[in-house]
Amino acid sequence: MGYGQVKVINQTPYSATGAINYLSCNSDTYSCGANATGTGSSDRGVCLVTSISATVNGVEATPYNSSGTSFSSFFIQSDGSGGYKVTS
Repeated sequence: MGYGQVKVINQTPYSATGAINYLSCNSDTYSCGANATGTGSSDRGVCLVTSISATVNGVEATPYNSSGTSFSSFFIQSDGSGGYKVTS
């Protein structure tokens, strides 16, 4: 039994890639197309998410950061100033 697989929902018109970092567990990577959903490549088990990074159309997004969360769904969105951010 564990937490749900991490899903990164890209709400931009560009493809995105990034890393998912966990507390005391191995990190993972994801990629997704424009307006599509990417997932980590492995089951996270009981690992808490500490950060998620994203690169969108060559631009590094503001990452999501946490001391450790069980959340499974995250979003890549415009930050309103020409950049991007990862949110929960």
